[in-house]
Amino acid sequence: QEGSVVRVSPVLSESRTGEVEVQLKSTGRRVRPGTFCVVRFVTDLRENVLVVPSTSVVSGSNSPAVYVAQDGTARLEHVAVGLEFRGLREVMGGLSEGDLIVVTNLDDIEDGATIRVIREVDLEPFRR
Repeated sequence: QEGSVVRVSPVLSESRTGEVEVQLKSTGRRVRPGTFCVVRFVTDLRENVLVVPSTSVVSGSNSPAVYVAQDGTARLEHVAVGLEFRGLREVMGGLSEGDLIVVTNLDDIEDGATIRVIREVDLEPFRR
């Protein structure tokens, strides 16, 4: 259910919780005042971004990188990364849409290693 923040208490409790007043859009369901709930605040919405599985991002020479599968070879490509959400990492630079990236056996691969692509996975269903 969607809503808008109306008021935020400037004080947190000892357990680091605070009160937030939210005005919900009418959905026909009745919500009682004082109800406790878990909420997710959307602070930034990005659409049509390039994403890779978070686990495919490795530390290459102290900067984020992924292995790109190209002509039977694993090529280490440094990338600029952004937000991470639900197991996917935004890639802001260093990759192009359609690049095949290595997602398994990352500990056993190095730049220039000979590889064989077994299966391609489409991440389109995960994008929003």
